[in-house]
Amino acid sequence: MAADLEAGYNVAGGGDAAALAEYVLAALDADDGAPQADQRLTAVIATARRAHDVEIEVLALDTLARIHAEQGRTSDAWALLDTADRIMPAVHDLITDKGRIGRDRARSLLEGMSPLASGSLRCSA
Repeated sequence: MAADLEAGYNVAGGGDAAALAEYVLAALDADDGAPQADQRLTAVIATARRAHDVEIEVLALDTLARIHAEQGRTSDAWALLDTADRIMPAVHDLITDKGRIGRDRARSLLEGMSPLASGSLRCSA
């Protein structure tokens, strides 16, 4: 169904809804453990940055951070979360903390890992 929506938005010329549809499809790939999900989310992030679509960028960064956390790439995951947190004030009226499910899942995974076992340390500034 999401793929059908994306196709319809693309036929109609794209726009904000097309970007959201692409993010949703990439997030569904991540939820399904699809091997290309991280590349798809990276592409969504790049497109969102070019379009100055900060809300899609935040959501995609959070979801990609979750994938990296699941893969044990803790430094990458924390860096993505830090980036999303830095740009979040620009969209605080569009995305609430409760809406950042990917962030919450990533943090839960990261906080449950031993820094020494994962090979990375997190420094708080």
